[in-house]
Amino acid sequence: MSWNPPIEDAISEWVRGESVKGEAIEGTGLPIDLADYYATPAELRVGYAMLKSNGFCPAEVGLLRQIRELESRLETAKCDGSALRDDDVTRWRRELTDALTRLGLSQR
Repeated sequence: MSWNPPIEDAISEWVRGESVKGEAIEGTGLPIDLADYYATPAELRVGYAMLKSNGFCPAEVGLLRQIRELESRLETAKCDGSALRDDDVTRWRRELTDALTRLGLSQR
């Protein structure tokens, strides 16, 4: 008889439950890719993990989310067009340009 910690039992039970439902679980049976984990300096890993688990993200990630949202709004405005004011579209373009500039500066 092998000893399984409670967390492993809970995970195994969840995987079996999802399999019974017929839902595929992404990454099942594949090795875990820890390249990013080991690429992060050891002294920063705990801090990064704490920030990530509490919903904080690097500034670049926030900028990329903002850029994606603004691009989506502009695309919707281009397709729909009638319900939006030109002021809104102009402001979104200005905000997009600003976010792209900040992203470029932060990656230097």
